[in-house]
Amino acid sequence: MNLAQKIDREQVAAAIIASSVGPSAKEEGSRLAEAFLDNFDKYPDTQWTTVAVEQAWWMLLAPKTLIVGVQDRLAYDHEGRIHGFEWKSHREPKIKKDGQPYAGDTEDDWLQEISQDAQLRVYALAMQKATYLDARKLGVPEPRIVVRAVIKATPAYLWPTKPETGVFTFPQPWIDSTEAALLSAGEQIRAARKLNLLPWALPSVHCVSTKYHRTCEYLAPFCSKGLHPAPPVWTSADSTDPGWKAVGASGVDLLDPEVVVLSASSYLNWRHCPENYRILTSGAAPGEESFALDCGSAMHVGIAAGFRQLMLK
Repeated sequence: MNLAQKIDREQVAAAIIASSVGPSAKEEGSRLAEAFLDNFDKYPDTQWTTVAVEQAWWMLLAPKTLIVGVQDRLAYDHEGRIHGFEWKSHREPKIKKDGQPYAGDTEDDWLQEISQDAQLRVYALAMQKATYLDARKLGVPEPRIVVRAVIKATPAYLWPTKPETGVFTFPQPWIDSTEAALLSAGEQIRAARKLNLLPWALPSVHCVSTKYHRTCEYLAPFCSKGLHPAPPVWTSADSTDPGWKAVGASGVDLLDPEVVVLSASSYLNWRHCPENYRILTSGAAPGEESFALDCGSAMHVGIAAGFRQLMLK
């Protein structure tokens, strides 16, 4: 029996049903998770020894600059080297009349883009310096992260198509520059808070994404009208969010106005638009509801449920 056959799909479905997203997102997330599990044995890394799934972590880079996140999977390869894993969902590539993807929309383009993405760099830094919720500290000299994406086609399929690709190694200069960038972001956010001036950024071309055909949810109700809601304050933690559990484990005081908590996604959010970051983290307005994000969350729950079963056997 191969590993995929050892996974009880009913347990996977039950985990997705118990997740907090809506029914439609659960249905789509389940379809994507099933596609991942259907291709399970095509990827040798699924045979590696899994030591954690959806494991939250935290690292205090400075006394009041806390970085948190959740690693999808940690596993040792057959040579005893630990790898981090990131599971993604990705829209179906746009295809030209000749059946080929448009330039910039190929699998190789995606691999190139994600290899340079800040998220992987932050998670590589975590593999070297973070404390995980199970008290594990990896201290990996040269972190490796494996990326797998479920493509939201019909039927869904996986990238990379070549199992040996999608494995990225992060040398020390990349780790050092990532740490420096996060520390710099923390100091800039602290400085903006101390000035007590609003807004943190003016509307501009960054408010409308030509790549994703979407407009910032705060442009119409706030920024375009010159409205700048409440200065940043930390809202109460969400006990169901693994990231917030990492915050709690770190022991930082969220009521301290000098404390800055960043994740890979919030760092990217701040880098893209400081005012969007400020409004979102202040709790002055709710974040945008995203069906795509909910589907991805449900997919993660399902894949994690599959790997957890293998950890117990």
